[in-house]
Amino acid sequence: MMRSTQPMPPERGPAIEAHSRDSRLSRGLSGTNLERAGDYNLRTVLQVIRLHRETTRIAIANQTGLTPPTIANITGRLIEMGLIRTAGRLHRGRGQPALKIELCPDGAFGIGLTIDRDHLAIAILDLCGTVRARATREIAFATPDDVLAFIGDTLEPALVEGQVDRSRVLGVGVAMPDGVDRSLPNQTRGYDAWNGVDTAALLAPLLPWPMYRDNDAAAAALGEA
Repeated sequence: MMRSTQPMPPERGPAIEAHSRDSRLSRGLSGTNLERAGDYNLRTVLQVIRLHRETTRIAIANQTGLTPPTIANITGRLIEMGLIRTAGRLHRGRGQPALKIELCPDGAFGIGLTIDRDHLAIAILDLCGTVRARATREIAFATPDDVLAFIGDTLEPALVEGQVDRSRVLGVGVAMPDGVDRSLPNQTRGYDAWNGVDTAALLAPLLPWPMYRDNDAAAAALGEA
């Protein structure tokens, strides 16, 4: 049976809040040979390749503890999904040179949206973590309507600038300060429009991908990690 060469399509759902932060910070690189652990092992192998930029199947097997046949199967799947690619052979020592493997930058993309009290920003990163496009707007106490207008003005040009295939966007990260709906000194009239707003429902028509929302400080820490 032929496997699809496209990434697994994201499913819409409620925004994933800060309680999932630990799973996004995980750097665990140990695989498991237990049955029906394919998805976990797939993510583990992809993480190894991402951290090393360029590696070999033998090195991945040594680092994860997975068997060479399992690694061959997983890397084959990742190549078919367009997430990794071969990069020549490693000529070192005797024997058959090992095949080098690296990330495919266009294999997947992520969108980051910052909604702060003095500016709005949007950025698109590829699978290698390279910023492909970025846009900002200085605005004090942006209302929900201001945010929608900003996304409407900047998203499509950013996708074009970054040469981004929309079907390869895996998700959107939204960074907002805590208590954005609280009254603050010198805030502009209308900022209380955030009271009771469901951020995921507000943004879904313009950003139709899985959404991850966190406060701005935690989002910055996750980005560094």
